Amino acid sequence: GLRLQVPRVLRAIGTEAAARALLFSNIQEHAWLRFRIALHLSRLHEERPHLPVDETRAREAALRRLAFYRHYLPLYRDLEAGLPPGAPLVRAVGDRLQQNLEVTFRLIQLLLPDAAILAAWRRFAGGDARDRADAIELLDHLLDGPLHRRLLPLLDRYHRLPAAWVGAAGRPERAAMRVQELATDEDEVLRAIAIHTAIRCWPLEPPLPPGLEENMDATLMERIFSLESVEIFAGCDVDDIVALAAIAKAREFRFGQVIFDEGDESDALFVILEGQVRFEKGGREVFTVGPGQSFGESSLLDGAPRPVRAVAVSPELHALAIDRLDFLDLVSDRPELLRGIFKVVSRDLRQVLDLAAASARGGEIGRAHG
Repeated sequence: GLRLQVPRVLRAIGTEAAARALLFSNIQEHAWLRFRIALHLSRLHEERPHLPVDETRAREAALRRLAFYRHYLPLYRDLEAGLPPGAPLVRAVGDRLQQNLEVTFRLIQLLLPDAAILAAWRRFAGGDARDRADAIELLDHLLDGPLHRRLLPLLDRYHRLPAAWVGAAGRPERAAMRVQELATDEDEVLRAIAIHTAIRCWPLEPPLPPGLEENMDATLMERIFSLESVEIFAGCDVDDIVALAAIAKAREFRFGQVIFDEGDESDALFVILEGQVRFEKGGREVFTVGPGQSFGESSLLDGAPRPVRAVAVSPELHALAIDRLDFLDLVSDRPELLRGIFKVVSRDLRQVLDLAAASARGGEIGRAHG
């Protein structure tokens, strides 16, 4: 946790020595930290373009990221073909592909600061086939040497597909072998999810080698698998989900038990694992939510008193609670966590406005008939 703060601190220092420390770091076992280092290094050079860059080191780093991309791509293809839809392991490997490709673009931007490399990345990652083709054409004109030879064929081969980091159809019969490969991967997050997948979710034939145990707490892994399917966290990287699972606390309630009352302090976001919750306003039922849904998002952001009463309406309610202060601490270095919450809160606001407009139209019609 402390190491994850270092890239942001070095970026804030902003000196040539700080930029060099970021560029010459070589984190092996922690892929998310490696990604955060590249992200802050890129932003530091956007903020201070006069800082010198060791071009040899930047090129070497970009080529290493491409090597990782090429390594994980066939694994992703086979896992996607052979694992159940929405499997967390597929999502996790997909995140690694995206991160390595983004880091490659950000390192190229250090080498070509006057070119719109990051704009090309955004078009490649989030655009349609035409946008990705335009991004490839730009890189074709700007790059030379090993980077051109290794990056361009890779992008050109896959850019026509819906997602830039999804390859051609994989072989489902190889999925079990891919899970076993990842169960010994140096990436601690991929390794943990692969082992958990093999032990609890998708038993392998043949099984994992004897003595291979989970490198993360089993309870933490269960929370990761629970949180990754929640709507407000759907757009988060697997590393963000791991961080959220680490601060989440299990909560249980009985039928009729009040989770919080109208006007109570907003101290946590809740995610329902099992059971249902009814919300009441002024003693009247407003709506009900169930497994896989969350509640308390808006109060989590503004800290305002709870606008409704929440009551457990199933024999047993199992939930995860994420403390507001713990969440805000996490968001300080991971603003991406807010995207899903903003999306849900905005959708709920639109629904309220639509209901208000419909109610107003109904009142006007009633007055006209009266």
